[in-house]
Amino acid sequence: MAIQNERNVLLRPICCIMIVLLVTGSAALGRENSINDAKIKLATIGQGSRARAKVELNDGTALQGYVSELNEEDFVIVSKTDRHKITYSQVAKVKKWKMSLGAKVAIVSLTLVGAMLGLFAWQCRKGCS
Repeated sequence: MAIQNERNVLLRPICCIMIVLLVTGSAALGRENSINDAKIKLATIGQGSRARAKVELNDGTALQGYVSELNEEDFVIVSKTDRHKITYSQVAKVKKWKMSLGAKVAIVSLTLVGAMLGLFAWQCRKGCS
């Protein structure tokens, strides 16, 4: 019995330490994966005025604009009004920022209507002369 109690006394702190190490290690690993995911996603989006991204930060702030710089530790998003230098550790989520379907439909529709009106005016002018 005495040996059993000594063994339990030694195993409890060791088990507690192992659990703490596993939990903190997995949290650190998850944060590292998040950083790598953000780097990969931004690298696929690219840089320049056509490389538009929507970035959600860990504090809940959402930024959208184009990616002007990609560095090892940080990147720069330029919005209409500001320029934001963001470290990868601040990033919760990165998405490619695209034009909405409604906006695309509106652009195509207005282009077609304009082309039809131009064709109609051209035909009318040709026939009226």
